[in-house]
Amino acid sequence: MSQEHSPAKSFDKIEIVKQHYANVSAGRIEKDREIVSDVMIHVSPVAGTVKGVDAFLEFVTGFKKSFPDLRFELKNIAQSQDTVLVESVFSGTNTGPLPSPTGSIRPTGKTVQLPFVDVWKIVGERITENRIYYDQTAFQSQLGLTPASAQ
Repeated sequence: MSQEHSPAKSFDKIEIVKQHYANVSAGRIEKDREIVSDVMIHVSPVAGTVKGVDAFLEFVTGFKKSFPDLRFELKNIAQSQDTVLVESVFSGTNTGPLPSPTGSIRPTGKTVQLPFVDVWKIVGERITENRIYYDQTAFQSQLGLTPASAQ
Protein backbone atom coordinates (compact mmCIF):
# COMPACT_ATOMS: atom_id res chain seq x y z
CA MET A 1 0.00 0.00 0.00
CA SER A 2 1.27 3.45 -0.82
CA GLN A 3 -0.62 5.11 2.03
CA GLU A 4 -0.92 4.04 5.62
CA HIS A 5 -4.46 3.61 6.84
CA SER A 6 -5.30 4.07 10.49
CA PRO A 7 -8.66 2.54 11.41
CA ALA A 8 -8.60 4.44 14.72
CA LYS A 9 -8.32 7.81 12.93
CA SER A 10 -11.14 6.90 10.52
CA PHE A 11 -13.31 5.73 13.40
CA ASP A 12 -12.63 8.91 15.36
CA LYS A 13 -13.77 11.24 12.55
CA ILE A 14 -16.98 9.26 12.13
CA GLU A 15 -17.49 9.28 15.89
CA ILE A 16 -17.08 13.08 15.95
CA VAL A 17 -19.91 13.40 13.42
CA LYS A 18 -22.08 10.90 15.31
CA GLN A 19 -21.48 12.94 18.47
CA HIS A 20 -22.88 16.02 16.72
CA TYR A 21 -26.12 14.20 15.85
CA ALA A 22 -26.38 12.87 19.42
CA ASN A 23 -25.80 16.36 20.87
CA VAL A 24 -28.50 17.91 18.68
CA SER A 25 -31.02 15.12 19.26
CA ALA A 26 -30.56 15.36 23.03
CA GLY A 27 -30.66 19.16 23.06
CA ARG A 28 -27.04 19.37 24.25
CA ILE A 29 -26.04 21.72 21.44
CA GLU A 30 -23.47 23.63 23.54
CA LYS A 31 -21.49 20.36 23.78
CA ASP A 32 -20.77 20.84 20.07
CA ARG A 33 -18.20 23.48 21.15
CA GLU A 34 -15.98 20.50 22.03
CA ILE A 35 -16.02 19.21 18.43
CA VAL A 36 -16.71 22.25 16.20
CA SER A 37 -13.94 24.59 15.04
CA ASP A 38 -14.08 28.35 15.58
CA VAL A 39 -13.78 28.72 11.78
CA MET A 40 -16.78 26.46 11.07
CA ILE A 41 -18.64 27.03 7.79
CA HIS A 42 -22.14 25.58 7.41
CA VAL A 43 -24.08 25.71 4.13
CA SER A 44 -27.69 24.57 3.71
CA PRO A 45 -30.82 25.68 1.87
CA VAL A 46 -32.58 26.68 5.10
CA ALA A 47 -29.60 28.52 6.65
CA GLY A 48 -27.69 29.82 3.66
CA THR A 49 -24.03 30.19 4.62
CA VAL A 50 -23.24 30.43 8.33
CA LYS A 51 -19.68 31.20 9.47
CA GLY A 52 -18.14 30.62 12.88
CA VAL A 53 -18.94 28.30 15.75
CA ASP A 54 -21.25 30.79 17.50
CA ALA A 55 -23.35 31.38 14.37
CA PHE A 56 -23.46 27.63 13.66
CA LEU A 57 -24.63 26.79 17.19
CA GLU A 58 -27.20 29.59 17.02
CA PHE A 59 -28.58 28.11 13.78
CA VAL A 60 -28.62 24.56 15.18
CA THR A 61 -30.33 25.78 18.36
CA GLY A 62 -32.97 27.54 16.25
CA PHE A 63 -33.52 24.41 14.16
CA LYS A 64 -33.87 22.27 17.30
CA LYS A 65 -36.46 24.76 18.64
CA SER A 66 -38.30 24.43 15.31
CA PHE A 67 -38.39 20.64 15.64
CA PRO A 68 -38.01 19.84 19.38
CA ASP A 69 -38.68 16.13 18.78
CA LEU A 70 -36.23 15.82 15.87
CA ARG A 71 -34.58 12.49 15.22
CA PHE A 72 -31.87 11.36 12.82
CA GLU A 73 -31.90 7.88 11.33
CA LEU A 74 -28.35 7.41 10.07
CA LYS A 75 -28.47 5.09 7.04
CA ASN A 76 -24.90 5.14 5.67
CA ILE A 77 -21.65 6.74 6.80
CA ALA A 78 -18.43 6.82 4.81
CA GLN A 79 -15.10 8.54 5.22
CA SER A 80 -12.37 9.57 2.82
CA GLN A 81 -9.42 11.35 4.41
CA ASP A 82 -10.81 14.45 6.17
CA THR A 83 -14.36 14.12 4.80
CA VAL A 84 -17.25 12.18 6.33
CA LEU A 85 -20.42 11.59 4.29
CA VAL A 86 -23.71 10.76 5.99
CA GLU A 87 -26.93 9.59 4.35
CA SER A 88 -29.75 10.02 6.82
CA VAL A 89 -33.44 10.68 7.36
CA PHE A 90 -34.52 13.62 9.50
CA SER A 91 -37.89 13.34 11.27
CA GLY A 92 -39.65 15.86 13.46
CA THR A 93 -42.73 18.00 14.05
CA ASN A 94 -42.47 21.72 13.30
CA THR A 95 -43.79 23.35 16.47
CA GLY A 96 -41.45 26.35 16.62
CA PRO A 97 -40.40 29.11 14.21
CA LEU A 98 -38.07 27.87 11.46
CA PRO A 99 -35.00 30.04 10.81
CA SER A 100 -34.31 30.86 7.16
CA PRO A 101 -32.06 33.26 5.23
CA THR A 102 -35.10 35.47 4.55
CA GLY A 103 -36.45 35.47 8.11
CA SER A 104 -38.34 33.21 10.46
CA ILE A 105 -41.11 30.91 9.13
CA ARG A 106 -44.10 30.39 11.44
CA PRO A 107 -44.58 26.86 12.84
CA THR A 108 -46.88 24.65 10.79
CA GLY A 109 -47.48 21.80 13.25
CA LYS A 110 -46.63 19.38 10.42
CA THR A 111 -44.41 16.34 10.80
CA VAL A 112 -41.67 15.84 8.24
CA GLN A 113 -39.59 12.85 7.26
CA LEU A 114 -36.83 14.05 4.96
CA PRO A 115 -33.88 12.15 3.46
CA PHE A 116 -30.68 14.20 3.31
CA VAL A 117 -26.94 13.94 2.82
CA ASP A 118 -24.43 15.72 5.07
CA VAL A 119 -20.85 16.34 3.97
CA TRP A 120 -18.56 17.04 6.92
CA LYS A 121 -14.95 18.20 6.82
CA ILE A 122 -12.91 17.46 9.91
CA VAL A 123 -9.44 18.83 10.59
CA GLY A 124 -7.72 17.24 13.55
CA GLU A 125 -10.56 16.54 15.96
CA ARG A 126 -12.76 19.49 14.96
CA ILE A 127 -15.55 19.91 12.43
CA THR A 128 -14.60 22.78 10.12
CA GLU A 129 -17.27 22.53 7.43
CA ASN A 130 -20.72 21.08 6.84
CA ARG A 131 -22.84 21.09 3.70
CA ILE A 132 -26.35 19.65 3.69
CA TYR A 133 -28.12 18.43 0.55
CA TYR A 134 -31.84 17.63 0.48
CA ASP A 135 -34.96 18.17 -1.62
CA GLN A 136 -36.06 21.67 -0.59
CA THR A 137 -39.38 21.31 -2.45
CA ALA A 138 -40.19 18.09 -0.57
CA PHE A 139 -39.30 19.79 2.73
CA GLN A 140 -41.56 22.77 1.99
CA SER A 141 -44.34 20.49 0.77
CA GLN A 142 -44.24 18.35 3.92
CA LEU A 143 -44.42 21.55 5.98
CA GLY A 144 -47.45 22.69 3.96
CA LEU A 145 -45.61 25.71 2.58
CA THR A 146 -46.14 25.08 -1.15
CA PRO A 147 -49.36 25.65 -3.13
CA ALA A 148 -49.61 21.94 -4.06
CA SER A 149 -49.42 20.89 -0.40
CA ALA A 150 -52.25 23.24 0.58
CA GLN A 151 -54.78 21.26 -1.46
